[in-house]
Amino acid sequence: MVQRNVFLALATGFLLFSSEIALPVPKKFPQLVPEIPDFNLQDFAEVKVVRGRGPVIVFNPVVCAQAGRALCQFSRWHEYGHIVLGHPLRRIKPERMEIEADQWAAQNAPREVVLAAYQFFMSGGGASPVHGAGRQRAARLAPYLRGEQSERLLGLR
Repeated sequence: MVQRNVFLALATGFLLFSSEIALPVPKKFPQLVPEIPDFNLQDFAEVKVVRGRGPVIVFNPVVCAQAGRALCQFSRWHEYGHIVLGHPLRRIKPERMEIEADQWAAQNAPREVVLAAYQFFMSGGGASPVHGAGRQRAARLAPYLRGEQSERLLGLR
């Protein structure tokens, strides 16, 4: 399935993180932001501004397939957060943008997606100089993971 979707990505130039990993487009987005595969990208995804076109989400379908559906979905929500919050147009510290995008994704993504990202971050994944340590990122998501099922999985009950 992923190979077919990768072919579609190459043939069309756009892909919604492949149908294997796709999530419903949030209702807040009347028009899709183009999502373009880049097999050389060293991360899940990033937002780029294309002159005359506006923001696009560039993603690595191989990294997404290896990480799994939920983590790739969180990454997508995180990138949409950058766009909704106007980060490509604002002059603020990169560290602040990443905090805001994590929080936006945690607030808007489905709970199971946020929980998967939380667990990934708690295991040390997702760290970078601008994103912060994995546990710092997990701490940003924790306030949005309320509810009996999440708290049981987090060991809070």
